[in-house]
Amino acid sequence: MINNQTNFFVSQEAKQALSNTFDTKSGIARFAGKEVLYYKSLLKFIENYYDVPKSDDQEEDRRMVHTVKGVAGNLGINQLFELAKELLGDLTNQSVREKYLQVFDEVADIIQKNIKIINSPETIRTNDTKDVLIKQLDALVIAINSYQIEICESIINKLSTTNWDVSTQIDFTPLNIAVENYDYSSMEVIVSQIRKNL
Repeated sequence: MINNQTNFFVSQEAKQALSNTFDTKSGIARFAGKEVLYYKSLLKFIENYYDVPKSDDQEEDRRMVHTVKGVAGNLGINQLFELAKELLGDLTNQSVREKYLQVFDEVADIIQKNIKIINSPETIRTNDTKDVLIKQLDALVIAINSYQIEICESIINKLSTTNWDVSTQIDFTPLNIAVENYDYSSMEVIVSQIRKNL
């Protein structure tokens, strides 16, 4: 379930892939320029509406397609917006419905491939601690390279507060200081040093 505590990252390549398919520029503008909120909303959109419309109730179907149309329009998912608008004109049109569902599948696939959810390290099993730590550090590097300070802060907070069962004691203080100063280059160097010491 996507919520305010959900951490995710979007690489520069993923942002490009998303903007090749969606009108991300106007979508982000509708979110007052808040990229993080926009990308989280893409994830929420798939979570909330992916099974729509598959209802046998035509009035419920109409409401859901109308909702999808509005949300897709706000997110800049223009092809889905146009198909939802067309489907609202005639819910019994099987050709449009099939195209709508096909495009919805494609949209979901693109979003899920390009926006990666970062799992919380608190849920790890002891036998794969080092692997999970490395994955968290990799996710942090991606967030650093994408200049996503909120995600950097969140990952570093989780790294700092988790009791890592690894042979080397890890001091995350320099990383916390670097993120407080928005010092992306230092963050990257520190992460590299931590990885070398594992």
